[in-house]
Amino acid sequence: MMWYRTERPIWLRLGVGVLLPVIAAVIRWHFLETLGFRATFTTFYPAVAVAALYGRFGAGFIATAVSALLADYFWIEPVGQFAIAPFADRLSVAVFLANGTLISCLAEAAYRAQARAFKTEQQSRLSAEREKAAVELQQSERKYRELVQNANSAIVRWNSGGTIAFFNEYAQTFFGYREDEILGKHVSVLLPETESAGTDSTALALDVVRYPERYVSIINENIRRDGSRVWMAWTHKAIFDESGAVSEILAVGTDITARRQAEEKLKHASEFATAILDTVDGLIIVLDRNGRIVRFNAACERLTGWRVDEVIGRCFWEFLVPEEQRRGVLQVFQGLTTGKFPSRHENEWILRDGSRRWITWANSCLLDAKGDIVHVIGTGIDITERQRAEQALRESERLARDQEAQIMAILDAAPAMIWTAHDRECRSISGNRAARELSRVDETANMSKTGPEREHLAHYSIYKDGRELAPEELPIQVVASTGREFRDYSLEFVLKDGPRYSLLGNVIPLIDSEGSPSGAIAAFMDITERKLMEEELRKSRDELEIRVRERTEELAAERQLFFDVLETLPVYVCLLTPEYHVPFANKVFRDRFGASKGLRCFEHLFGRSEPCEICDTYAVLKTSTPHRWEWEGPDGRSYSVFDFPFIDAKGSQLILEMGIDVTERKQAEEALKTERQRLFDVLETLPVMICLLTPDHHVAFSNRSFREKFGESQGRHCYEYRFGLNEPCNFCESYRVAETGRSHHWEVTVPDGTIIDAHDFPFIDVDGSPMILEMDFDITEFREAERELKATVAKLEQLNQELQEFAFIASHDLQEPLRKIQTFGEMLVRRKKDSLDAEGKNLLERIIKGANRMAELLHALRTYSRSGTSQLIHKPVSLSEVARGAASALEYWISKTNAKVEIGDLPTVDADESLLHQLFQNLISNSIKYRKESEPPVIKISGSVIDHQCRISVQDNGIGFDPCYSDQIFKPFQRLHGKDSPYSGTGMGLTICRKIVARHNGEITVESEPGRGSTFKVTLPLKQQKRA
Repeated sequence: MMWYRTERPIWLRLGVGVLLPVIAAVIRWHFLETLGFRATFTTFYPAVAVAALYGRFGAGFIATAVSALLADYFWIEPVGQFAIAPFADRLSVAVFLANGTLISCLAEAAYRAQARAFKTEQQSRLSAEREKAAVELQQSERKYRELVQNANSAIVRWNSGGTIAFFNEYAQTFFGYREDEILGKHVSVLLPETESAGTDSTALALDVVRYPERYVSIINENIRRDGSRVWMAWTHKAIFDESGAVSEILAVGTDITARRQAEEKLKHASEFATAILDTVDGLIIVLDRNGRIVRFNAACERLTGWRVDEVIGRCFWEFLVPEEQRRGVLQVFQGLTTGKFPSRHENEWILRDGSRRWITWANSCLLDAKGDIVHVIGTGIDITERQRAEQALRESERLARDQEAQIMAILDAAPAMIWTAHDRECRSISGNRAARELSRVDETANMSKTGPEREHLAHYSIYKDGRELAPEELPIQVVASTGREFRDYSLEFVLKDGPRYSLLGNVIPLIDSEGSPSGAIAAFMDITERKLMEEELRKSRDELEIRVRERTEELAAERQLFFDVLETLPVYVCLLTPEYHVPFANKVFRDRFGASKGLRCFEHLFGRSEPCEICDTYAVLKTSTPHRWEWEGPDGRSYSVFDFPFIDAKGSQLILEMGIDVTERKQAEEALKTERQRLFDVLETLPVMICLLTPDHHVAFSNRSFREKFGESQGRHCYEYRFGLNEPCNFCESYRVAETGRSHHWEVTVPDGTIIDAHDFPFIDVDGSPMILEMDFDITEFREAERELKATVAKLEQLNQELQEFAFIASHDLQEPLRKIQTFGEMLVRRKKDSLDAEGKNLLERIIKGANRMAELLHALRTYSRSGTSQLIHKPVSLSEVARGAASALEYWISKTNAKVEIGDLPTVDADESLLHQLFQNLISNSIKYRKESEPPVIKISGSVIDHQCRISVQDNGIGFDPCYSDQIFKPFQRLHGKDSPYSGTGMGLTICRKIVARHNGEITVESEPGRGSTFKVTLPLKQQKRA
């Protein structure tokens, strides 16, 4: 507006006061020649009025004086002299001066009245805004203090020197300091010189101030007033002053000592388990669900020749399992990963040297908290030697079978008679060929005299010591039924129609696996044949006994190995009988609970006289299925117990129990529960609306702000009590999180007109249930302010556009009269130079210089206007080529001043090429203009790309300037050198540069020192954002 004249510099206002009368004189001279010497001040009155409105009283008064001088010189007698002869002319001049002064006074009075009204309005508005801001500030400060003082975390604020300025109540209670004791002390009083882990913490507070971005979140050890040490998790927020330096640090800390101790115990337990695995002679390998090796104990390394770092992460079957056995091994592995465990199998391993070893595996799986399989664990024993022994045994058994067949053939071919009773009651008896031939029966006949087909055996009888034996008295029947054996038993075999045969032999019972007789064998021969047969039987018996003994020793060794593994496990293992006795307990059990010494478990562990009511172990005997439960031992620790049905070598039914100490885990779970409650307490106090949504649209949790806004859910769906609907809202976007698994941000206007800024996040509850965490911000006032701001910005943009158009039109329309002033001035110099005195020549020279200066100003003003209003044409532009083009355009000045322009590799950006050419040309010419007289100018142009931003630097070795003028030099018509200085210019070059950079969404700054040159730094985006 015209009234805002105080923003214009005084030289501009006074210049307008001089320029407008000159323009009025030219207009009168050029266009109103018909007036002649009449109506002398016709064109000067508008000039005075415009000057007074533009530049207040001073500009109007100067315009009046200049107009009177011009009128006197050109149109009042005597013409061409500053003198007034006629009295009427003097009177008209006086009237004009009086009217001009009056016009200037009226303009000044109008301006001052408007300024006072505007100032009063501004003061009223500012007073109301200050009162409103003060009330809001008090409310925010009160809420902030309540939040900080009631927080369940230590909150400490210290300045850049380390002096503590704030210490909330929780911190006072936790560290043991009163507020008056701790405030003003250095923050290092809370830090030990050396942490327990050996870390030096003396410079920690200083490092947080120096490098705040590195220490946003840290964990370190702190020391309380009583000297005890605690571990804290700190979050630091740096507060910067106006210069950008760190003035204060706000730290929020949480006690994690218990978690740290639990982590240390877990680490020690892991190291202990690793040491145990590496000391076990058996092979132990741990695999993930994909078959990749996770753990490879020392026994595996010794056997295979592979180091653990060479096999971790590799699939075991690719290099350890022979190709012909991989299919079977993979089937076993797939069965384990689908829950078929425990299991056993045997396969070969290929060692690093190419040799093979047979391994027998006992496999199981490790489950996570959800019951999903995490790892597959295999415990193996090298059975290569046993395999070889078994192979030898199988070979021996084959030979034995062959020998048995041979023996049967021999028996059939032998002259000895052999009978075999196949059952205890001797219902079925068979005999060899000699026996059949002796008894005169065929080979399919049942030779039992007590069997169902005994009639066909009536043709012979058996005698002992001259007495015929009844069928039940026959030696084979007696031995089969009683289990007693007869040695060197003699009898007579008498055929009713044939001779008598004297037989000498043995009758032995057949014993089953339970030790009961299941039949008998009778062998009779003459003495010679008996000796031969006895020798053969002895050899067979000895060989059989050897095989049985060897197998028994192998089973004992395997059993001992199994107990050795149980002895070294880091969990307690015991066997329980149905009578509550403990026949076996490993080292962990004995170390924790002592040896049972024949006592029953409830007597030994708890000193009770009867079984424990809470014990679930013996449920295994009823269900015959594994069972898992938890109990608290007599040592006060918690155990997770796994019970399995177990049958020992004798067939006795036992219970195998494994107990894992889960005390630390339970303590960690309790600490997690406490932290979770603390989190909900913090959420309860936050000034934003927070809730947890279940998949079925219920509200599992809502904080105080949410309840104050929407009320209690009382078991209703969110859409029912928030919006009174009977089905899910069609505008709700919260449940997109459940579909995508990613966070989501959206806005919604609720029925009462409140605008909610909603942020939804996927959330997993402690029991694994999926939920949605929603944070709602009331942004109603923000959106209203945003709309007002957009309207204000649009209005300002419109006014700015009008101002730029006015400046362009004004600078363009003033060119023509200014050129005429320059032309007439030059004509006067050529034609009247000799007739003018010294003062006239001086005045004429000053008029021409002023006109030239005004022409430069108008040209700069038009350039500035074009740089702000021209249509931008964005395209990829090589800054190196643009910089070289700008330097080429200044080749004359570069050559004249012996300047050296060094252009480095500059990136390519999206920009308007013509405007960037103007930018580089202005910066290079500025460096050439303000050069040192003592040395030629050197201009270095370099560039780099950082975070999708192009950084350009234009550095010179010129005269430089005081850094306090770093902002002033970018303002229009601002120059640091006076009119009489050797450095000419309009003061618009750098203003145009800033305008060009701003239109490209960039920034331009300058660094300089007097006598050390200047460095202009331009930042431009590589890609310009497309406007919608």
